Amino acid sequence: MKPFNLEEAKAGKPLITRDGRDAKFIAHVPEAANFCKLIVLIDKEIFVFHQNGFYSSCEGSNADLFMKTMKKTVYVNLYVNGEWVSHTSASNARASATVKAFAIAVPIEIEE
Repeated sequence: MKPFNLEEAKAGKPLITRDGRDAKFIAHVPEAANFCKLIVLIDKEIFVFHQNGFYSSCEGSNADLFMKTMKKTVYVNLYVNGEWVSHTSASNARASATVKAFAIAVPIEIEE
């Protein structure tokens, strides 16, 4: 899991709880008490969190926040000299392949 990042959360990047529930950042209130600086929506309910994304004062709650990783597919050309080049589409991978490629446009799913 990707660690919680307050600036990314404030920018609207998706959040997830330790136990896999989607979470939506609502507000950051720096003046609030330590245990309720973040306001987050989870399953149609409002929850408050520490500024570091922890639900309680220590890490380990199923509700702790993380940045949701996004999956995407890239297409990789593999070359006999051990090099590889990734592309955003299979057609781009095929168009840029050279004769030294032994595998062209191999789809690979990655997390960002």
